[in-house]
Amino acid sequence: MRRRPLLPRLVVFGGVTVTLGLVLIGMRTFSQNARITAGLAELGAEFDTFDSPPFVVYTSVSATVSKRVADDLGRFINAFLAGPGVEFGLKPFESDLQLILFPDVTKLQAYFRRTRHDDVYNLGGFYDALNRVIVLPAESGDAYHEAVHLCLDAASGTTQPHHSSWVEEGMATYFARSTLQRGGWQFGGVDFVLRDTLRQARSMGTAPRIRDVLEAGAVEFSGKQNSLYYASAHLIVAWLFADGDERRHAFADLVQQERLTGPGGADGLAARLRMPIDQIERDVESWIESDSCQ
Repeated sequence: MRRRPLLPRLVVFGGVTVTLGLVLIGMRTFSQNARITAGLAELGAEFDTFDSPPFVVYTSVSATVSKRVADDLGRFINAFLAGPGVEFGLKPFESDLQLILFPDVTKLQAYFRRTRHDDVYNLGGFYDALNRVIVLPAESGDAYHEAVHLCLDAASGTTQPHHSSWVEEGMATYFARSTLQRGGWQFGGVDFVLRDTLRQARSMGTAPRIRDVLEAGAVEFSGKQNSLYYASAHLIVAWLFADGDERRHAFADLVQQERLTGPGGADGLAARLRMPIDQIERDVESWIESDSCQ
């Protein structure tokens, strides 16, 4: 029996596979967009949709405001992916991202409760890792904070947690203070409100220990302790960036290592810095109280 040439069959098979892959991607995107649209419709609000790379934007505020927010966020993401002074091993996104803009925090919180079935504490925005959606109030909010979560998530290639909680929340809160200046991006900074709140809590003996912040997750701290967790985590990152290149590059190595092997906690940081955890705790706490913490 005469055999058919192999190459045409491989070409046909490859074409079918690629086509099927594109169809599945299209179905996933359609399904994701449909879920978002349905969730917004349940709130009884009218939402417009438009493209503003890298986002598909769902908005109930003016097109001018929405485009300004989306463009600003897009510029930050592109700059952050290029590297904020150190190499975190980040990479560009392979698909469109979703951005939902609410007119105010109250409506955002209502959407959060409806879609996440959870209560909120001091919520200024959130990132839905499963669907790669950033949800924000249009005029204010934690835009850069949520964008850092998105960048770390995209670099890992999955929606599973790859980093210690203090790394995720510390980086997101620290780099949320980034600003675009005439000479380019100034990445990161100390949140003075969080710093002063933490200092006050430390003076009263109610602040979490640095060791506990390095070991535990943000969800383990409730109420005001949750805010103190974020304050502590971002000041640990600020401390790492405050004194020369050695510590910041050690931190960048830790971020990349956790992406491969999972959360390392306090031991992971101690190993990268080649310092015992007791010394790290003393040095961070001393720096938080110093004039250099700014």
